[in-house]
Amino acid sequence: MLDDDEWAQIAPLLQRSVQVLKSVRERTGADLHEAQSGTAWRSEVIRLHLELTGQFIADPLELWHHRLSDRGPPCPVCGRLARTPRAKLCPECGGKVESRKA
Repeated sequence: MLDDDEWAQIAPLLQRSVQVLKSVRERTGADLHEAQSGTAWRSEVIRLHLELTGQFIADPLELWHHRLSDRGPPCPVCGRLARTPRAKLCPECGGKVESRKA
């Protein structure tokens, strides 16, 4: 998961990646799978993520779901993060979590 400072660095690269994919699709008529097979759009995001976290990620588009502030608090029973800050139950064990209402 990425904290807000890390997210602020990664988000512009992810947004640029989406624009590159759209451009490739418009220019070549490729479907999404074909457009994603190129590596040029990935390398910058992968490099920065590795630099920030020490973890390799194969698909940079998965990072859209790795923003810590989009998640809720950890479950007091199993420790898994709630899906949203307003969640009341743990998605893993069903334990009650203290929601952080916005």
